[in-house]
Amino acid sequence: MDADQLTTALIAQLAESARARELAAAAFDWALAQPITDIIDPELVAKHVIAALSGPAPTALLQTHFARAVAAEQARVADSKEHLEANVPKPVVTEFSQRMTRPARLPRGWAADIVDPAFVQTILANALADVLEDFLKTLPIPRGAGNLLGSLTRRAGKLNVKAVPFSGQASDFAQKGAERMRKSVLVQLRAPKNKPQVDAALARGADAVLGLPTDQVLALLDDPGPETVSGWISATLAHNLARPEITQTVTAQIQAAIAAEGDGEQTIGAFLQRMGDLDTLRADLEPLAAAHFSDFAATDAFAQWLRGVVDGALET
Repeated sequence: MDADQLTTALIAQLAESARARELAAAAFDWALAQPITDIIDPELVAKHVIAALSGPAPTALLQTHFARAVAAEQARVADSKEHLEANVPKPVVTEFSQRMTRPARLPRGWAADIVDPAFVQTILANALADVLEDFLKTLPIPRGAGNLLGSLTRRAGKLNVKAVPFSGQASDFAQKGAERMRKSVLVQLRAPKNKPQVDAALARGADAVLGLPTDQVLALLDDPGPETVSGWISATLAHNLARPEITQTVTAQIQAAIAAEGDGEQTIGAFLQRMGDLDTLRADLEPLAAAHFSDFAATDAFAQWLRGVVDGALET
């Protein structure tokens, strides 16, 4: 049998589904028995992950698929009429509601940095002034006594105070009392006696969020639009991956994750078994791999490669 005949015979054998299945099974057996750290180089994986995320691929994928995926999901939930709670299992909802009742350990001054205290004081002062003015107008003050304090002191015969319009009195008092009122509100919110009511309000807030129709939530993406949102994501990703400290952290985390999974010379098979049903995975992938190998064995490229192998073997 010459080289051509031997090559043709080998290709015929490899193209048979049974032979291809045997080869696929042998390849799986070998791969699953390998220690993770022998097959996967943490530094090399980190290098290529960073390179892939830093390149044009994420932007291209987002621009191609994000808007389409959002539109498809909007159409689906518009028909289903589902709410956000449909996406969250009951135990998670329960645990989330419980977490809402516990204090959040935010940095000191965090809220003050977000909300301008002067603005809050102005809002409270204006609201308090309106209430006080309405209240003062309801009091049975004698005609001509434009000042509540003046009216009271004249009645007592102790002091004659210059009349000031009710609106001026209310506004002046409210400005002085707004800060005290703000602090009092905070004290009441933190008071143990009011904790049940505060917890109930937080729980209602969580229920309100979960009760939102999903299509209305997704509609929030209409402004500025999925294309703009995908642009924001891409720009943020590129911005952070351009920072050396971020790429160093990502690299270190990838290396640590692979090292942890490979601890004790854990094999790829053991890792996959822990992640899920390895037997089912193998049963699905082996026939697929065998079919593709049979197709590849019928190509000219494979025939040329095999002929080179045969020629080399016959020359030795």
